[in-house]
Amino acid sequence: MARSNEVAAEFAASDELLIDPAERRTSKRKVLLTHADIELSESEMLSGHAVDISLGGAGLISPVLLKIGQEVAIGMSLSACGMEHRISLSGRVAYCVRMSIDRFRVGLQWIHLDDSTEAFINAVCA
Repeated sequence: MARSNEVAAEFAASDELLIDPAERRTSKRKVLLTHADIELSESEMLSGHAVDISLGGAGLISPVLLKIGQEVAIGMSLSACGMEHRISLSGRVAYCVRMSIDRFRVGLQWIHLDDSTEAFINAVCA
């Protein structure tokens, strides 16, 4: 829990500095803080945090630098309408900015959302 509090404090303190003012989001995002498994390959898994989610993608905190354009799989649990679901999605790294020695703020763009996952993310963001 202490690690989550550290991540939340760093994210809150640096979020305004990391978002490009020219960025044009096309969908509403929900700010959150939840554990996220970041799968780089079948044999390489990282433990990170999701800090926001939208129909277009998610904001993550990663312990390592990810390459722009790199494809990753994300697994996380989210709650909406009194229901908790574990979702797994594939995304492409849109940006990655160092926050500290072992933390990077990552913007991830979804590669594909199926209809049920899209509906669930809509409910989360409502």
